Amino acid sequence: MHRLYPEVSDVGTGVTTPGLQSPTFNERRVTSRVVVQDGQSVGLAGLIRENISKSNGGVPWFKDIPFLSFFVSQPNNERTKNELLLLIAPHVIHDERDARAFAEDLREQLPSAARVPDESTNLPATGSPDPMLNLRRRLRLQ
Repeated sequence: MHRLYPEVSDVGTGVTTPGLQSPTFNERRVTSRVVVQDGQSVGLAGLIRENISKSNGGVPWFKDIPFLSFFVSQPNNERTKNELLLLIAPHVIHDERDARAFAEDLREQLPSAARVPDESTNLPATGSPDPMLNLRRRLRLQ
């Protein structure tokens, strides 16, 4: 049996703590206990958020007049829904051979998961092959 604690957090909009100039963070958590056989998948869901915002832009004062608002206002209604879906498929790995076979299966199922974008492969190398070299020279260890 394993305990799972998925969490989603984001920065609150327009809400601040009185006396502090700091953002407020919204956190949502779920606690679950699961028992799963080797290779069996479990799906967890439940962190759902739905936001609805309504606004009305346009020419000040004229947008509030009932008949004129049709010509000089622009309503903006937005609805977003986010849902966290967590899929877990545990695998018991007994030895190095099992680990290699499992890694190879993952590579075949997700061929582009570890692919590096072309922009990154053409970048020049940075850094030093031995970052501690200067320190060792100063301490006369080399």
